[in-house]
Amino acid sequence: MEIERIRFLSERTRVGEYAFRNCIYLKEIILPDNSSVRIRGIEDRDKALPALAMQAVMDSMNCFKTDENNVLVECTGNIARLRIPEGITALGEGVFRDGNLLTEVTFPPSAVSVGKDAFSGCKWLKAVWQAQNVEEIGDRAFFNCGALERIECWGKLRRLGTRAFENCTSLQEILVPEGVEEIPEKAFYRCHSLKRVTLPSSIRRIGREAFAFCRELSMIHIPENTMENIVIEDRAFTGCAIEGGCAACQSGEGYR
Repeated sequence: MEIERIRFLSERTRVGEYAFRNCIYLKEIILPDNSSVRIRGIEDRDKALPALAMQAVMDSMNCFKTDENNVLVECTGNIARLRIPEGITALGEGVFRDGNLLTEVTFPPSAVSVGKDAFSGCKWLKAVWQAQNVEEIGDRAFFNCGALERIECWGKLRRLGTRAFENCTSLQEILVPEGVEEIPEKAFYRCHSLKRVTLPSSIRRIGREAFAFCRELSMIHIPENTMENIVIEDRAFTGCAIEGGCAACQSGEGYR
């Protein structure tokens, strides 16, 4: 699966069916006449390509099943280090749920949404890369991803779903970008290793038990003059290291 480039030297070379299956990192096929075909994304499936190049495109993307809107609805590759091809616009509901092999996933720039339960129960998932264009993370999208340590998806995020990161017990730091107005109910519930959270000036509500039992959580950065506009619901920080300091935060003294 690490193959990025293949050169064919002879017109007589025979290539069997599914020879390129799950070669998800394949970027280029060089044909015997020295012409080159670059593999750029799922749009290549609809192009008029030489037969050998078309086989490489179709085989390498065989594990990605999409709907008419290029939403990923099924992934059958069973691959540990997964790179999602360019052109996929969103990850559908439950598409990787309870995946037993997935350890890393790299997003394409085209993906803007992570659906409900998309990675729920992926207990070995450690890192999510290059998801800065994601605008929405659905309910329970990363529920019970106990090994998740890093997620690069905060740049354009605007909506975070209920229980999105519940029981992500290896997460240590969260930076919520400007534009997000709500941390919903149990969004980071029982994220036991979470130590630092940075919230934007746009935040208006922290839901019930949003950070409950984040027992290592000792620092929340909130812009000055923002606290007076935030509704903090019941038990939002119960069981946290900062639980006793919430009143000081609400006094409008700035960062805590």
